[in-house]
Amino acid sequence: MNFENITYGIIGLGLMGGTIAKSIRKNVLSENQCAKIIALDKNKESLENAFSEKIIDSYFFPEETKNGQDFYVNATLFLDCRPAGMSDDLTKSVHYGEVSQFITSFLQEHTYQLIET
Repeated sequence: MNFENITYGIIGLGLMGGTIAKSIRKNVLSENQCAKIIALDKNKESLENAFSEKIIDSYFFPEETKNGQDFYVNATLFLDCRPAGMSDDLTKSVHYGEVSQFITSFLQEHTYQLIET
């Protein structure tokens, strides 16, 4: 197995996690490899220090997965409005409240734990 092109995840950058991350960086990965080390820890200072010292490539905090983030959606809808205009039937037009509810439900039901780098 090629250990130089995978992503390593470290949970907790205390004594053991920090040592493992440093060892992987020093002994397995070189600066030109595609592999990454990501970390999760409650201690923001530990994560920021490990990131600034280039021990890890990216990190996230546990509360990010609990609290979520705000998303702003700009949707462009396409609809042939001729049937609604010719019949004066609102059911053949767009109900923006239903569209908004659909988009909101979709975003709440389809969540991912993405990591920014």
